[in-house]
Amino acid sequence: MKNKLLLLLALSIAFFTGCKNDDNPEPPTIDKIVGQYSGENLKATIDGISAPEGTSVQIIQKDDNTTSFKLINIVPGYPEFEISNVRFEALSRTYYSQLKGSITDNVSGYSVQANANIEDEIMEINITITEIEGEPASAESFYNKTFKGEMAINLGLAPITMTQRVYVNKPSDKDPNKLRLRIENFSFQGINLGTIQLDTISFVKRGEVYGFTAKDRELTDLEIPGVTGVKLTARGAIVEDHIMKLNLVVDASPLTVNVTFTGDTITESVDTKINLIIEGDAVATQPDNSKTSSSSGEKASFAPQTDRSPFRRTVTMTNISGDISVSYIPKEGDSVIAESAGKEFPVHLTSIVTSGGEGIIYETGTPVLVAKIYK
Repeated sequence: MKNKLLLLLALSIAFFTGCKNDDNPEPPTIDKIVGQYSGENLKATIDGISAPEGTSVQIIQKDDNTTSFKLINIVPGYPEFEISNVRFEALSRTYYSQLKGSITDNVSGYSVQANANIEDEIMEINITITEIEGEPASAESFYNKTFKGEMAINLGLAPITMTQRVYVNKPSDKDPNKLRLRIENFSFQGINLGTIQLDTISFVKRGEVYGFTAKDRELTDLEIPGVTGVKLTARGAIVEDHIMKLNLVVDASPLTVNVTFTGDTITESVDTKINLIIEGDAVATQPDNSKTSSSSGEKASFAPQTDRSPFRRTVTMTNISGDISVSYIPKEGDSVIAESAGKEFPVHLTSIVTSGGEGIIYETGTPVLVAKIYK
């Protein structure tokens, strides 16, 4: 009987000791949960839908002791998206950590909220992504601007970086609240894929930032070997009126190419030559080489040609000796100045016919004229 009483006493002590330990667990600390969560260690939902494969979430502790979420392959158009100043709380009663963070980012055009619980090295996170609409704004002050900076092309491996230019012009519908983007000689790994051109992109203002978005645009000028039906989504912003941040997602199924660009406005000063190629009932004559081009256009002249015999060669290029120093090279949407009988009038460069190593040939608003702008 005495032995039974001793056994019951021992069991009672063990039971109460266990309860005491459960009631007072050691709370988790932020340094124990810092790291990247993916695969089986991540249960994520995005706007109520389970996140696709390939997504991951990283918890980062900064040097200033603040905590951030890095969302990888979660926010559309942004392979990596950071939420700073995440709030951490250790819930000691059940041995799990809770983190909450949100950001309204006018540059990306997204408002993102994330709430996460971490227990037994598994993260459960709910993410809400909302687009910031913005107010329609005039893009006219950015027409004929060139942005030069670093472009990074990411195919899922190490990004390929290069110096690139992005050109902004007036859209074909002439809507002042829209713009046209062009990236020439888009290439990677030594393969020139052509020109990326996006027309009639809506332009908005979000706070102090200008933004623009084009979704699922078909690219007919971009040639990726073995791929047809290439589509592109572009999200961009202009910060402080002179810095462009641009994210492109090129959908060339099964290949997805993520492109980022950050550049500043530049004024290019180059030596160039310009010829107006006259077709139809006109023939070019020698222009006055003493005139120097400016942003208003280039100088050329032509005289009427009355002979309209079919298949007769009627194309004559101007013969300019030497180089003409210019501060700006005309582009699509610009106007150049032509001269006839001592009178000047504008010739509008409406669309690109073709381009090559020497320059670009444009259709113009004058039916009998095309213009070739030499680089």
